[in-house]
Amino acid sequence: MPMINAEVIKAVQDLLHERGIEQKQKERLADYVARGLKLSHAQTEAFLEALHSGKTVDEGREIAGIPEGEPQSSFLVAVAKRIGTTLGRVAAPVQAAQDMLKGS
Repeated sequence: MPMINAEVIKAVQDLLHERGIEQKQKERLADYVARGLKLSHAQTEAFLEALHSGKTVDEGREIAGIPEGEPQSSFLVAVAKRIGTTLGRVAAPVQAAQDMLKGS
């Protein structure tokens, strides 16, 4: 399974914070994100990994075993958009560096 990079985790944390979901003192990051998404740890990890690897929200939901139409569905879409935006920002400098190396 792919490892979720720090920028993606930070983006999800920022989104949770923007939605008024604060991390409790001494709460592990994994617990915070799972609580914020209203999913189990396994579902949270599977969903985020699916999005991180380029899957759609529906594919991520299916992989994670999240029933369609769950109350948090619109929030899951917001998470997916934030992850996509974040990965785009991360990928752009990497692609530029690769292009520069090819030109050398």
